Amino acid sequence: MAWDYRDSFEINYLFKFLNRSSFDDFIFNCYFSSLVFLFKIFANLKELHNETEIRA
Repeated sequence: MAWDYRDSFEINYLFKFLNRSSFDDFIFNCYFSSLVFLFKIFANLKELHNETEIRA
């Protein structure tokens, strides 16, 4: 199942705050959701790295 950018609380909150037009919303939403997604992946990788360091 694909990650739906509309499910993200951060993005919905940000759009209510910025109140952009619908096309800008879509472009910015895609951009912002990809940033959030990459950040979450990076955070998970960092956590995994810390766990393997402790075991070694």
